[in-house]
Order: sequence, then C-alpha cells, then structure tokens
Amino acid sequence: MRKMWIDGRAADGGGAPQSAVDPATEEIIAEYAWGGVSDAEDVMEFLVAGAAAVQMGTATFTDPMIIPDVIERLKTILAETGSKSIQEFIGTLQY
Repeated sequence: MRKMWIDGRAADGGGAPQSAVDPATEEIIAEYAWGGVSDAEDVMEFLVAGAAAVQMGTATFTDPMIIPDVIERLKTILAETGSKSIQEFIGTLQY
C-alpha cells in the first residue's frame, strides 16, 4: 500500500497524525487532498498529482461563493482542454 500526503505536510506537522491513520484506510487518505486549496488551479494541481478528491474549507471563510466559482472554472478548463471528465486528469503528473 502506498503512502503519500497529497497536501505536502508531514504526519507530525499537520494533517492526520501517523498514529491516527488506520492502515486499512491509508490508501483512501492518500487519494484525498486538502490544505491550501483556494482556486481551480489548486484543485487541478492536486488532481494531476493523484488526488481523487479535493477538499476546500478555509477559503470559504473569505469567499462563501468560492466553491461554485471553482466548479465553473473547472468546467471552463475541461472545455479548453477538450476533456470530457475531470477524471482524465487524475494521476497524470509526469516526473
């Protein structure tokens, strides 16, 4: 089972601490991204890095309409790239 903190934080520096991660759910956490997401471009970065789900939270404190705005921007990105689904981008990071 792979372990990857999509949000870039070490287990002891934020996110879920190592002791709180059940090995059975570790892969699910590895595909879930959070932390510092404030626009559609941030969402796309996490998706390309392999996240299957991205959480936005704190950004809604300063802009309660940010999530609908991000969804509209993601639709525009899909149209601009000729993609049919956001899933086409998941895990496509080349390194």
